[in-house]
Amino acid sequence: MTWLGLRSRQDWALVRRALDDGYVLVTHNSADFTILIEREPDHTGLVCLNVAHGLMRLDVQRTSGPCLSAH
Repeated sequence: MTWLGLRSRQDWALVRRALDDGYVLVTHNSADFTILIEREPDHTGLVCLNVAHGLMRLDVQRTSGPCLSAH
């Protein structure tokens, strides 16, 4: 969502955008997003990259993308 300019949005707003546009959410905030996405009967997916707070940099997220989309 960072590349869409939605970085500071509330979690529920990010989930809504992902659902509306058919995105798979990729996050390192599994606790909050798992709860939100479980409430939705139809969603394209949630990928949780669990790392220590502050270690998931944007460049790491970008380089993970091709890896995730290949599977």
